[in-house]
Amino acid sequence: MDASLEEKPDLLVDILNAIELEDFVDIAEKLDQEHQSDIATLLQSIPQKSRLDIWTDILPDRKGLVLVEMNEDAAKALLEETSADDLIIGLSELDADEQAYLLSITPDETVPQVLTSMDQQQRALLEQSLSYPEDQAGRIMDTDFLTVRPQVTADAVLRFLRRHDEIPEHTDLIMVVDVRYKLIGVLPIRTLLVAQPSTIVFDIMDDEYAVVSDIDALDDVAKLIEGHDLISVPVINEENKLVGRITVDDIVDHIKESADKKLMSLAGLDEDDDLFEPVRPSVLSRLPWLAINLCSALISATVISQFSPTLEQIVALAILMPVVASMGGIAGSQTMTLAIRGIALGHLQNSNAKLLINKELAVGMANGLMWSIIIGIISYLWFNQIKLGIVIAAAIFINMTIAGLAGSIIPLMLNRFNIDPALAAPMFLTTVTDVIGFLTFLGLATAFLLT
Repeated sequence: MDASLEEKPDLLVDILNAIELEDFVDIAEKLDQEHQSDIATLLQSIPQKSRLDIWTDILPDRKGLVLVEMNEDAAKALLEETSADDLIIGLSELDADEQAYLLSITPDETVPQVLTSMDQQQRALLEQSLSYPEDQAGRIMDTDFLTVRPQVTADAVLRFLRRHDEIPEHTDLIMVVDVRYKLIGVLPIRTLLVAQPSTIVFDIMDDEYAVVSDIDALDDVAKLIEGHDLISVPVINEENKLVGRITVDDIVDHIKESADKKLMSLAGLDEDDDLFEPVRPSVLSRLPWLAINLCSALISATVISQFSPTLEQIVALAILMPVVASMGGIAGSQTMTLAIRGIALGHLQNSNAKLLINKELAVGMANGLMWSIIIGIISYLWFNQIKLGIVIAAAIFINMTIAGLAGSIIPLMLNRFNIDPALAAPMFLTTVTDVIGFLTFLGLATAFLLT
């Protein structure tokens, strides 16, 4: 078993030292002793120029295995430097779904030569996988699986298995199909091993099994496999014919990609962004979100500017303004995080949205009341102005109440318009809490402190 990178802390240091000496052949030899996922991690841990220098010396039969472990932007850059001959060899080590993924990001001029090199069966499997959108079960399903007929005996199935040099990875089920290849049941391996040799498959197969359609969303498949603790699940088409299976390792990859997407999108980034991407594309990819954030800040600044006479007369307001915005922001963020998680897990839908909104409104009011009293007292003791304490207390209560409401409503509204809440909700929420906080605090101060 390969050791993890954490157990080999000197490997990256050795590679960086070799890069300084421009000994790329030695680096390639070191990497060839590592697992493909470790190679992918190491390559993504060094600058792009050095990565490309090393890539030419990686063995062709390992290149495909490494590329599928890398993020999309990094893999694209290496594919542009990979010859068609090397890619053909690399793809031969992969499943159809992995081949489809790499070909979807391969330069257009290379694809025809790769497809021509494949036999008819390989090309048919690849075209079948590519015919599905990236977010459907058919795109990642494995077409390598075992099938038997229901009329055969357990002994016959065991003899059939012994004729194989090896069985497909993650095989826990044998698919039971009829003459039309329609799925009628599954035979768990554990059941087969303890069955009497003369037992008919039909008598021991499981006809109440989990199954997915080839057009089901991958998120739904992931929830099914996770919720039922499955190792694999059959995939059928609209005619109930068996077309493949999805295994837990494929779904783990999808779950990881989804988690990366959510995490990166919170900062307005893409999960496929390369850590060592050149400066220019990095700048360009971040411009839109920084521009949106600037617009949000300008809206808040515009609100504040309307109360400049008030701020000039009462310096304490400028000191306390960040407290109002910050309390509203954190209260809204807590609610927003719960809502986004609920949407991602399927716990929050239109049917129960009102329940969450009412609950978070109540939480916002309760928190607002408690913290408004505390902050009002602190402000009174700090500046010795009872009216100032009352004003900030009222502003805190209003902002935290609205923040709880906005934190639940904004993700739901964005999700309804097919906009990723994890990506867009924080910016909208920040604008709402800042504008409401400043507007209520400075508006109340103008009305009650300058009279």
